[in-house]
Amino acid sequence: MTEIEKMFENAHLTKIGYSNPPINLTPPFTETKQLRLIKWLIRNKRLFIRKADYSSNYYMDVTYNRGNGVDNPKFESCLASLINDIWQSLTIQEKEEIRRILNE
Repeated sequence: MTEIEKMFENAHLTKIGYSNPPINLTPPFTETKQLRLIKWLIRNKRLFIRKADYSSNYYMDVTYNRGNGVDNPKFESCLASLINDIWQSLTIQEKEEIRRILNE
């Protein structure tokens, strides 16, 4: 399962397709959704983004989580990984805001 699929599953937005074998269907993780998530993280969690020093990976973290950030060579996977990493610490309202962004 990719980080993006996991993020949609955390937000309860994954659907099972009727095929043989069944496949998971998730809404596309568009650039618009990524930008809205970035804006939300900046406003609510003080997002930190940079290119990793030791590789060409992207590195993302939020202020309160400093030192436990995520890195990935693909920007969208890195963003999804960060959302997955902080998901359990989010309030119900924050989870609903992210769910709304992903479901647009």
